[in-house]
Amino acid sequence: MAWIRTLSEEEVDTKLKVYYDAYRAPWGGVDNIVKVQGLNPKYLKAHMDFYRTLMYSSSPLTRIQREMIAIVVAQTNNCQYCINHHSDALYRLTKNKEHVKQFRENFRNVYLAPLELKMLEFAERLTREPQFHFQNDIEELQSEGVSDETILAIVMVTGYFNFVSRLVQGLGVELEHYWTEEGFSEEELPMAHDPAYAE
Repeated sequence: MAWIRTLSEEEVDTKLKVYYDAYRAPWGGVDNIVKVQGLNPKYLKAHMDFYRTLMYSSSPLTRIQREMIAIVVAQTNNCQYCINHHSDALYRLTKNKEHVKQFRENFRNVYLAPLELKMLEFAERLTREPQFHFQNDIEELQSEGVSDETILAIVMVTGYFNFVSRLVQGLGVELEHYWTEEGFSEEELPMAHDPAYAE
């Protein structure tokens, strides 16, 4: 499951059980990304609160745009765990599996609104070359009418998924049992990330 000790649902204490129950995935179990943080419940709660706020609360970015950024960052980092989870989320949101397959291979292979393409290229570059000076990129987005609130959201989502990729790759978090060879969750199960979730 991971390269450090993880706590199963059967061996958690009362406090951690509360968190496991709160973060239980729609398919009925607790995903490995949650379990790998179980040794420090404070970290787990802070992380999950931030994740839910960033991805599900009101934002200048749509839910689909946030999932697209997640996939671009995961692909750039070669993080298969995040690629699967967020490709699945994008599929459940768009209902278009072929589109998602093409997108996760290379987001430039699918039609995107010009500003969406620029936003995703910015997220990719921020992931690939974090040492780069991004003022010109920011000013270009601003000149195209992208608000500062939207730019902040893009950078926050990009930075967050770089953090998650490091967490997954640094600790050896494995994919759960419900993934098909296509890299999507089993059709008869609810998705790993509920698209209807909202604070």
